[in-house]
Amino acid sequence: MKAIGIVGFKNSGKTTLARALAQELLQRGHRVAAVKHSSEGLDLLGKDTARLREFADQVGFVSPQESG
Repeated sequence: MKAIGIVGFKNSGKTTLARALAQELLQRGHRVAAVKHSSEGLDLLGKDTARLREFADQVGFVSPQESG
């Protein structure tokens, strides 16, 4: 298993980059999973966590309030 980390400021394009990278990896026959860290807790539908589910086989999250 190989892992790639994407970090950056809020609204800097992290999820957009992750989506593009995941699409390329999927086209090459790889499986994709994502783990999101947030200091604000799990975000709602339509936010980044939901967008990650569009391309990742599995999505996990970690925050001071909750994890899954």
